[in-house]
Amino acid sequence: MGLGTGARDSIPGVSQMATPAGVVPASEVHTDVRFFRKEQVVSASLTVGSMTSKYTAHTKKHPSVAMAFLSKKGLLVGDMLDFGSGRGFDAEYYHMDMYDPNWLSLELPKKHYDTITCNWVLNVVTPAEQDIILKQIKNLLKPNGKAYITVRRDIEKDYMTKNNHPQRLVYLDLETVRATSRYQIYVIENTP
Repeated sequence: MGLGTGARDSIPGVSQMATPAGVVPASEVHTDVRFFRKEQVVSASLTVGSMTSKYTAHTKKHPSVAMAFLSKKGLLVGDMLDFGSGRGFDAEYYHMDMYDPNWLSLELPKKHYDTITCNWVLNVVTPAEQDIILKQIKNLLKPNGKAYITVRRDIEKDYMTKNNHPQRLVYLDLETVRATSRYQIYVIENTP
């Protein structure tokens, strides 16, 4: 895939993609997705047609409940990446590499990871973006690596926030590690 090169590449093998604006030719779907270390923070974005998706990350003082749970269960191991890290608090707290195309900018790593977390990201992207994100995560896992995908469960239906950001109910056909009334954590295993 041309994703992650820092260049604005279309997605090979895809002729059309669904977006909030309707179905658009894949040639209009571009990425400017990049990897960065916690020492470097700038900006980037995902462009679908003429639309740019940039969502608000919350400023935190404590690790998220999902990350605290994963840490307590001993699931944050080896080389780790927080995919969609927002401003990076969880990644810094747990000494992880960070990646978020809306807050940071460098190239997506050629490196592969034992553990990848992606918390509360899929609820704020389109289904087409969700598919791209899940493929990128799977491609970044080492053999036998695991990714933990956390989605919200405290919303009743899809809606737009007052700042015009989407919140979607997301259900994945993956094994669940934890489910509460507030969130659900799925796992992706990269079995060779």
